[in-house]
Order: sequence, then C-alpha cells, then structure tokens
Amino acid sequence: MNIDVTGLEIAVDVLQSITTQAPNEVAKALNKAATKGKIKATALIVRNYYVDRSTVYETMTVKRAGASNLEAGIHVRSSPMALSKFKINPTNVPIGQRQSGGVTAQVRKGGGGLIESAFLVRYKSGHLSVVERTGKGRNDIRDLYGPSVTGMLGTNNIRLMVIDDMKSTAAAALESVLDNVLGGA
Repeated sequence: MNIDVTGLEIAVDVLQSITTQAPNEVAKALNKAATKGKIKATALIVRNYYVDRSTVYETMTVKRAGASNLEAGIHVRSSPMALSKFKINPTNVPIGQRQSGGVTAQVRKGGGGLIESAFLVRYKSGHLSVVERTGKGRNDIRDLYGPSVTGMLGTNNIRLMVIDDMKSTAAAALESVLDNVLGGA
C-alpha cells in the first residue's frame, strides 16, 4: 500500500523557511513598533505639556529586539525638569543678573499661574533658572522643577495610548511578516 504525499516537499520547505526567517522578521516587527511608540509618546507629551520635542525625545531610548531575544521596548530615564524648560514669563534676563516680581509658569497646557516668590537668574554659564529664596543669605536659593518625562508619560492615559499603538503596530507588522514568509516560500 502506497501513500501519495504530493506537496510534502513543499510543506517541509515552507516549515524550514519559517523557522529560519521568523525570528529575524518578528524582531523587525517589534523594533518597528517600539520606534513608533517612542515617536507617539513624544508627540502626546508635547501635545499636553509646554516642553520642547527634542527635550522629551532625548530622554527615551528604544531597547531593540534581536533574533535570540524577541523583546523590544522604550526606556525613559529622566529626572524632574527645570521649570525654565517649560513656558515661563518673563523669558529673558541678562547674564549675571536676576529678575524679580514673580514668574508666570505653565507646565501643562491650560494650567499654570504666577509664582510670586520666584525670580529668574541667568548664571555666568548662560543657564537660565527659575529660583526662589530659602533664607536671608545671598546664595540661599533653590531651583524650581516641573515633572519628569516619566511623570508626564503617566498622566492622561498617555502611557496606555502608547502601549495600544505599539500593540497594533506590532500586530500589523507581524501579519505582514507571516504573509511574506508563508507566501514567499
């Protein structure tokens, strides 16, 4: 009794090509999703906060996936940002001098207000800082800070929206990969 197995060689070739191509293609799909997630996170933060896109973008790094490690993600490393990185008024003060009378600061769009005890200082290095007095001495001042990028990412469901976008991008890329692998073999 003979069993006719027409197409068995083709099926074996397809299965072998899947096992050799799949990890690299899946890694590409995951890396694409993580990169798009970084761009989306930056855009959402800039839409909700008065902060430069480049300031937010440079705090994020994409952990890339490889064929042996199919895991990609976005790492955000930031500390609280100086209030001078956000929208402040007045915006300028000469080097070596200070401005008094309060500072109006807006961190989130639609929020903010006057900080009466704050003033601007431009150090000799050129750095502009929003500070307030802590004592009576000349150097008894402290810088004022806004939230970190990590904190901004956790508000208004920004993080959840980025994760959903990354999932849909990865799913679409994986579907395309499967079509290419199965159709190309």
